[in-house]
Amino acid sequence: MVYGEDGIAAIEVKNAARLRPRDLRGLRAFADEYPEARTVLLYRGREQHLVNGVMWVPCERFLRALRPGQPLPEV
Repeated sequence: MVYGEDGIAAIEVKNAARLRPRDLRGLRAFADEYPEARTVLLYRGREQHLVNGVMWVPCERFLRALRPGQPLPEV
């Protein structure tokens, strides 16, 4: 979990090139408790998807967009 001026973000990392809907369980449970939070699942795949309110983002894309002292990227 990351908390800052821009709000709360829950970020989970999976060492998988493909994801399944069941991989969202932890982030969906977090979102139920903190509906205002962004939920992001980083994985080794190449496609970005929004599934059940969780943004699936290729890890490489997310890391390349990070900038010190800046809010989390809106990838």
